Amino acid sequence: MLLSKKASLLIFGIMVIFIVFSLMKSSPMSSAEVDEYINKINKLSHVPGGQHDIEELRRFLSSDDGEAFYTVNLYKYHQHAQYLTDDEPSISGVAAYDKFSQVMVKLLLTNYSYPVFGSNWLDLSDKGWDKIVIVKYRSRRDMAKIFSDPKFSLASKDKWASIKKHDRFVVKALHLPEAYMLLIFLFFIAVSVFFKRRNR
Repeated sequence: MLLSKKASLLIFGIMVIFIVFSLMKSSPMSSAEVDEYINKINKLSHVPGGQHDIEELRRFLSSDDGEAFYTVNLYKYHQHAQYLTDDEPSISGVAAYDKFSQVMVKLLLTNYSYPVFGSNWLDLSDKGWDKIVIVKYRSRRDMAKIFSDPKFSLASKDKWASIKKHDRFVVKALHLPEAYMLLIFLFFIAVSVFFKRRNR
């Protein structure tokens, strides 16, 4: 039972820390910071790594307000992944994107950002998209950290091999958590209270 108590408190603590840090508003990036991140991104491989419109990215980072935002991403996959070299595996576009996602999700979480919604069911769309993914970024600084990470550039070869077309737009919104997330949070609070009273 002692192990169960420690595990419960540890999980609860991690959840609280992640939530607190993900909700913290950061200060806007300075011009020097923007230049630093742009220089780091420019030094990474772009064939076919992180393919950015650098001037558009610079404008986006320069107008940083320190607040969280969401990216809405639409993807249409190649039937077979289109790698630039023959030494890459012969896999489907979906499988190649899954390889990229495994790296991207880790980078998001380590920068207090995370995907909030994803679906392969777009039957009511007449635009031919295969997948929609919505990602919450804590700040533009966190996005810049991800884009300037060599792991992102290396994994991007799988992303660009996977997608036939891609559209993305940025929005600001209030994200209302799913009910089950609130129930999990309340469960860990109840467990903590239970163990605290039991040890009195």
